[in-house]
Order: sequence, then C-alpha cells, then structure tokens
Amino acid sequence: MKKFLLFSFSLFIIVGLSSTFANGDQEKPFPSKPVTILVPFAAGGTADTNARALSVVAEKYLGQPLLIVNKPGGGALIAANEFAYDTKNDGYTLWYGTWSPYILAPHLGLVDYEYDAFQQVCAMTDSPMALTVRADSPYNSLGDLLTAIKNNPGKIKAGTLGAANSLSLVFTMIGMEAGAEIGKVPYDGGAETVPALLKGDVDVIIQNPAETMEYVEAGSLKYLAIPSLKRSSYFPEIPTFIEEGIDIVNSAYKGFYVPKGTPQERIDILAEAFRQMSQDEKFIEVMERTKQEIVWAPAEDLKKLDDQMRDNFGKAVQAAGLSK
Repeated sequence: MKKFLLFSFSLFIIVGLSSTFANGDQEKPFPSKPVTILVPFAAGGTADTNARALSVVAEKYLGQPLLIVNKPGGGALIAANEFAYDTKNDGYTLWYGTWSPYILAPHLGLVDYEYDAFQQVCAMTDSPMALTVRADSPYNSLGDLLTAIKNNPGKIKAGTLGAANSLSLVFTMIGMEAGAEIGKVPYDGGAETVPALLKGDVDVIIQNPAETMEYVEAGSLKYLAIPSLKRSSYFPEIPTFIEEGIDIVNSAYKGFYVPKGTPQERIDILAEAFRQMSQDEKFIEVMERTKQEIVWAPAEDLKKLDDQMRDNFGKAVQAAGLSK
C-alpha cells in the first residue's frame, strides 16, 4: 500500500510539473524567440533589401531579432508552397515579398492552396510602376491611350513580359476598359522593353520609373500614369490610374503575412512592431535610397487591397483565356 501511495504521489508530481512547464511555455510573452522572414527571392533583390533593412532595427521594437531566409525559385512558388503547407501558424514565420503567388497563381491554376492560406499582418512598402510612352507619342494621358486603343483595336502595341505576367494582365485590363484588344509583344525581361519602346517597336510599356527616369530627363520618354493607390512621393507629377477614372491597381507592393489560423493577438503584436520599424530613420534611409514608398497599413487595409487585386486579376485572367 505504501509503495502504491508513493508511486501515485510521484506520478502526481511528474504530471503537475509537466503541466506547469507546458503552461509556462504558453504564457511566455510573444515573441520569445527570433522571428523568421521568408523571402521568396535570392539575396540582393528589393524584397531581400527591405527585409534586411528591417532586421537591422527589429530587435529594438519587437524584442527579438528577425532572421531572413531566402528561398528563390519557381517564380516564388517554391517558397509559397512551403509557407502554405509546411509553416506553423504560431507567428514565428512570416512571408514577405510579391503578391503574385497568393493572388495570381491560384487564378492560373499553378497552386493547390487557396487565396486565404496567406493571412494579412500589414502592408509595408510599394514600388510604383509607370505607364510609359515615347516623348513624341500623341498620347499625353491614360485617357488618350484608351481612346486610341478603342479606335484602333489590336494596333496599339504594348511591350510585356509574357502572357501570365501581372504587368501583361494590366494591359489586358486596360483593353477591357477601352472595350478593345491591345496588341502585346512579349520580351524576356524588363531590360528589353525600354530599348524596344525607344526604337518604336512598341508603343507603350509599364516600367519602374526609377529605371526610365534618365530617358525622361533626356526628353526621350514620358509618363502617363501609375496603377498605384496614390501618387509616388518620388514621382509626384505622375497621376494614378484611379485619378484618371480607371479603377486598376497594380504595383509592386509588399506586405507581411502569416499562415492561416495564426492567433490574432500575435498578428497585432507583429503589425505594431512593423509600424514602429517603418518610422525608424535607418529603415527610411534605405527606402529613400532605393526609391521605395513606405506604405505601412494594418491588416484590414491590406486585405481590402488584396481582395481588389484578386478580383481585378481574376477578370483579367479570364479575359486573357488563362483561367484554369
């Protein structure tokens, strides 16, 4: 009997201690260890630059360092599949990078996960893309271009990066607004579209204005509009599509996401820390040097933008005959 009581008492102590340790782990303040940022591109790109700039100041606001993990390949889909299927929803691993894998890829049938596998934390940065024509072009506004497309179906040529590229689909949406098709000439990369425009091989392109600014200043090219939510502080003279009466948004905005089911209180902690990081002078300095906008916004605002993009690109994918 004594042996049984002793065994029972010992078991009670073991179970009690185990429960205490388990509860202690759950009650630790979040985050209690480094937070990983999954970047779906190689080191040196815009997303990587941004993430590493944040990692310099992160511990000051988050209480833990940010660990940057680059996982390039498959047009960001390798990292996206890992994030959607294999990442714990505990707030310790976040996605930072392009929106294409969770908005465009499902429309194209390239992935099996759903759009909501990526849960918004906050918006962070934006790199504007400008609708650009030659300086001697008769088009001086987006409205002028739409009229020309309408009156000359298929004859206005746009330099694109392939049928499934988001910028190519912007031209599909422009054609939808004009009520006529715009001709598309595919190129292997953005570096090829600018020379093609300068030579007159195409009539219009969409390109980061930081990469065409020298030609604009030299009087060779001019900007018509940018498909961003608001004007760029670096190029304030360029109106938005929305200002021109066209509800099309497509910019290289980047935000933070966690896997579906991550506790809301952890999302709130992360969002607030990134808000504070966005105001840090060291981070601002990097953004100014690379001409990127800081557009921190809470999860609900980012979701509205994502939903709008998803709807717009869904229609464009169907119109382009690419829906799966």
